[in-house]
Amino acid sequence: MRDDLNRFQDMMARLRSGSDEAARELVVEFAPHVYRAVKRRFRHRRVRVLYGTEDCIQSVWGAVFGHLERVAKCEDPAKLMNFLARVASNKIIDRHREVFGRN
Repeated sequence: MRDDLNRFQDMMARLRSGSDEAARELVVEFAPHVYRAVKRRFRHRRVRVLYGTEDCIQSVWGAVFGHLERVAKCEDPAKLMNFLARVASNKIIDRHREVFGRN
């Protein structure tokens, strides 16, 4: 458990220093979590088709890499997973507003 935390903290330190390899590791390690977070929100097939699961996942990663300084401050994997789930939720809400308007 401690080794996992140390590895995570090392990855985040390298991410803060601009490591492309650390960015790739972040995506590889946390992509399944982002996928699950989006799929949970898209329970019905019609909603998934309307919004585009893959497009939503890409927009989550775009937002994450647009705010790397905030992401790199996460102290443990659980905090990062919460952040990623919140970003996914916000992206879905944004997409809903685009399609149906603000109301």
